[in-house]
Amino acid sequence: MLYTRIVFVALSLFIATLSAKSGNDTENPYLVKKNAATQLVVNGKPFLMLGGELGNSSASSLDDINRIFPNLEKMGLNTVLVPACWELIEKEEGKYDYSIIDGAIDQARKNNLKIIFLWFGSWKNSMSCYAPLWIKENSKKYPRAVTKSGKPLEMMSAFSESNLNVDKRVFSHFLNHLAEYDKKTKL
Repeated sequence: MLYTRIVFVALSLFIATLSAKSGNDTENPYLVKKNAATQLVVNGKPFLMLGGELGNSSASSLDDINRIFPNLEKMGLNTVLVPACWELIEKEEGKYDYSIIDGAIDQARKNNLKIIFLWFGSWKNSMSCYAPLWIKENSKKYPRAVTKSGKPLEMMSAFSESNLNVDKRVFSHFLNHLAEYDKKTKL
């Protein structure tokens, strides 16, 4: 089950990279296998990613994103990796705020950058520090991992159906939002 989750997240993150296309793109990016190499094709041409990554805290503020993105283009980068933090998207259960995500997409387009979102959901480096407070406060419904002696840890259990389902729900909502925002905001 853990392997399935890892594959799901990896494939979903690749799909999320398709959402920050510029308005004159005619088709989604795709991979082409040539002998032993696999090549990314964007807008019908080979694409070499020259990427940078925002720090975790730099992706939590629109002011920081608006300040940093123009510098990335000046540095000659064409791609930016941006954390998408669950705790900032769904502070209250079922209420979504995508202002930071949308702002990052807008800045990427404005500065000729492709964007890759890195999902900080149930875990980031094994810890659940980016899960929203309402998850952290309800360990009965969303159980924690425990040590052999039964001590709860500060990470959600990978073996809980409720943890899997809530992360799938919000991640699916996130991907659907990206697709809808992309359709509405073509340049």
